[in-house]
Amino acid sequence: MSQRPTSHTIAQTATSLLSEKARVVLEQRLRAGQLRRRAQPPADTQTLDLRSNDYLGLSHHEAINQAAAQAVARWGTGSSASPLLATRHDLAKQIIQELKSSAQLPSSWDGLVVSSGFAANLAFCDTL
Repeated sequence: MSQRPTSHTIAQTATSLLSEKARVVLEQRLRAGQLRRRAQPPADTQTLDLRSNDYLGLSHHEAINQAAAQAVARWGTGSSASPLLATRHDLAKQIIQELKSSAQLPSSWDGLVVSSGFAANLAFCDTL
């Protein structure tokens, strides 16, 4: 009587088959010249890099990095909790108030400060 394969044996076999399939597909694409490669712009030219999240090149801007370091020293590195659990940080309240004022929105309107454009898009789409 033969033993039934364990889930570990099945997983190993599946992984092995997938690895072999991936190797074959990669070799085929390599031979066909179908593998993508990241192109780096020449270092000696000024280019606008729209492929990254740093398309304005501000991630190494000295004044921005100094302001960020001062903000971290003053307010810390995160919100620490959802506004539903621990109210809003004073800085978030100030940002929301300034945005409402500059956009001339009614004072009854509220806002939400998020950490990235991706988080903003996700929050917006989930709300729909």
